Amino acid sequence: MTSQVEKVVAESGIQSGIVNVYAQGATAAIMIQENWDESVQNDVVSLLKKLIPSGVWEHDVQDNNGDSHLKAGIVGPSECIPIINGKMGLST
Repeated sequence: MTSQVEKVVAESGIQSGIVNVYAQGATAAIMIQENWDESVQNDVVSLLKKLIPSGVWEHDVQDNNGDSHLKAGIVGPSECIPIINGKMGLST
């Protein structure tokens, strides 16, 4: 998703500002993490699975995704990223 947002930022011509990335949906979330080492993403997913296991929530009776709602609520639906010199101010 990062490359898609980078393209929008570049095409906008904005040199300084903020880009807000928002995931619409009750079970969607946005998180900025390092991407050079896959272990970071794996650790985040493992942590969320340990903190919020599936199949034990009241909402699971409805559609078996109570954990997805809770994980999205903790991570959050958006990130604000600074635009510095026409590029997103992300770490490596």
